[in-house]
Amino acid sequence: RRLLGAHLISELLQENFELPYRPPIFFLENTTFKQQVQAFSNIDILLSPHGAMLTLIPFLPRCSSVIEVVPFAYPLGGYFSTLTALSGVNHSFIYLGADMHNEYDPTLSVHDQLKARDALLCAPAHVLVEAVRIQVDQWRRCCEFAG
Repeated sequence: RRLLGAHLISELLQENFELPYRPPIFFLENTTFKQQVQAFSNIDILLSPHGAMLTLIPFLPRCSSVIEVVPFAYPLGGYFSTLTALSGVNHSFIYLGADMHNEYDPTLSVHDQLKARDALLCAPAHVLVEAVRIQVDQWRRCCEFAG
C-alpha cells in the first residue's frame, strides 16, 4: 500500500513544522533487511499505510510514534497497536472511512476484500498534518521525561 500524494504530504509537513528538510519518503520493496532496520532506527514519527512494513516497529527508537493509515472497510484488529505497545512506541491510526465497526463485512468475497484494501490510500492532508502535530507533542513530552 502507498499513500497517494506522499511527496505533497512531505512538502506540507516541511511547511507546517518549518523544517529545514523535507521528511523522507521511502519504500522497502527493494531494500535489504539490514537497510530496513537502519531506516526504522532513525525514525521519530512514522506515517504509514497499514501493511507488512509495520512489522519493523520494534526497530523504532525510544519515544517514537507510528501513525497508521487504515483503508476503508478494513478490520482493525489491533495488529500493530499490540506490537507498538510491546515495543514502547506510541501508536495512533487514521481510518479512511466513516465507521470502522460497521463498514467491515466479513462475508465479502475475496475479490471485494482485496478491492477494499486498495494499494493507493488517499487521506485528507489536513488530517495527516494534525495527526503528526499530536505525535510531535507526544514525542517532545516523552523525550523530556526520558531526559
